[in-house]
Amino acid sequence: MPCDDITEYLTVNLDQADRLTDFSLQKNTCGATVGHQQLMPYVLGKSVDELLSASAEALIADLEDKRRIEHFVLHKQLFAVQAALEVYTGAEAGGIDELFAVERIAYHDEGVRITGLVSVAVVAAKVEACKSCRCG
Repeated sequence: MPCDDITEYLTVNLDQADRLTDFSLQKNTCGATVGHQQLMPYVLGKSVDELLSASAEALIADLEDKRRIEHFVLHKQLFAVQAALEVYTGAEAGGIDELFAVERIAYHDEGVRITGLVSVAVVAAKVEACKSCRCG
């Protein structure tokens, strides 16, 4: 990958009831974890519908107390997971120029694994836009 590649690789795991069991967001170029799953305690076990309809403020009661970088990472992780779930539900196409470009949706005995690339630039723009309206 070129050095200016700013995509990240997202894996979202759902159980058979479409509840989040795990997710990971990693740098596409080196595989380093992004944000150490800071969002996980707030979203673990939530249904797809709950996650798609929730704002960061609704999920994370102490969001306002977080440092700026934590605030950004939590929003970034939430928007990435929501984008993958929008593709999973058919609300978005998951094309290469979208926030989440789907690589694969795999069904297995335990549930579903959704993988693909997240455009960091698109996510960052969405987080920036939410600063003024608090929509995230």
